[in-house]
Amino acid sequence: MAAYLSQDIRIRVLRAIGGGLSRNTAAKRFAISSASAVRWMQTCLRTGRT
Repeated sequence: MAAYLSQDIRIRVLRAIGGGLSRNTAAKRFAISSASAVRWMQTCLRTGRT
């Protein structure tokens, strides 16, 4: 079962990616799946929301 991750971690991951980290590197740094980092960034770019 997937765990809910807080809005805070999403924002931190997106800021790290925006700051120059790759999605995979940001995922490793924050101990989340690469798929989550990719999905969150795609959503942010598409809608402007976290």
